Amino acid sequence: MGEHLTKYIRAANITPAGINLDDLLEMNFTPAEQQVFGLEVGDVLLTEASGSASQVGRSAIWRGEVQPCCYQNTVIRFRPHLTTPEYALIVFRQMAVSGAFAQAARGVGIQHLGASRFAELDFPLPPLKEQARIVAIADQRLTEIREAETRLQSALRLLDEQLREVLAAAVAGELVAQRDEELSERSRTPASAARAEPDLFGQSERAPNLEGFDPVLPAGWAWSRVDGAGEVTLGRQRSPKHERGKHMRPYLRVANVYEDRIDTSDVLRMNFEPEEVAIYELRDGDILLNEGQSPELVGRPAIYRGEVPGACFQNTLIRFRAYEHVDPNYALLVFRHYMHSGVFKSIARWSTNIAHLGSGPIKLLA
Repeated sequence: MGEHLTKYIRAANITPAGINLDDLLEMNFTPAEQQVFGLEVGDVLLTEASGSASQVGRSAIWRGEVQPCCYQNTVIRFRPHLTTPEYALIVFRQMAVSGAFAQAARGVGIQHLGASRFAELDFPLPPLKEQARIVAIADQRLTEIREAETRLQSALRLLDEQLREVLAAAVAGELVAQRDEELSERSRTPASAARAEPDLFGQSERAPNLEGFDPVLPAGWAWSRVDGAGEVTLGRQRSPKHERGKHMRPYLRVANVYEDRIDTSDVLRMNFEPEEVAIYELRDGDILLNEGQSPELVGRPAIYRGEVPGACFQNTLIRFRAYEHVDPNYALLVFRHYMHSGVFKSIARWSTNIAHLGSGPIKLLA
């Protein structure tokens, strides 16, 4: 409130891409304060504080997009005299990525760069003509990097699409060549009739969770619910009473299970009594799925191949132990397909930003 409401820049407005004007706030700056805190074209603005030391000193050039405009005390203003704004921006970005700002910052929780500590930092100062050449070459190289990043992101999106297509084709039998007579027979069989056939395990009723994935199976294939293909078990709950005991064992949790990979860099331990070991100890070939994750990653699966001998698993994971008639490697393909196609997401229960799969719903999947 006040007679001199003025827009101002705060740390949230300073991004690596420049000044973000989408959410400019206003507060009262008297004419005298506007003289002190007013921005001019060419000012370089840096974030003074952040919850992460690596984000302290994030910088951008003020181009006079809004007039008048001031800045808050979460921002440090650098007004160039013996240097150009563009060269100063390159120097400050180098200080940020090299950790110079992080080393200068102080604080507990919130890290503060501080105007005085910032002012005392060394600044490489070539002649102005040299600065202009440096800026021109750096801009060219950075443009090339941005273009390469765009191409890489496009290639990664294409790879993701191909991964989804390959997984879908794998579980639909489209990767296995069929005999001509089998293909001919399938083409003559109505899809509704093919889907109505009972499966190999006496479970003709499929779970209604496969929207967008309802292929006609090849000859000799059959539908089965997940619990008809293997044993589904939720891991043991973590509790303070299990942090000590006579039977301490390593155990795997969500942080250890990535897609098609078990990460053993941070394996924790807790007590499992002998009768619990019989239930929760992992065997080579067990598939572990993330029970709780972000909606896009819920059900993320990997095969345990004995990476951590004697390991058990926590209730943030679901274990699928394939029956003799099911190849665990094939089951992994099915579960990866269910994650990428959104099947797991569609049956998960959501709690804020975390989706929970649960051992019950996954048993009913076909």
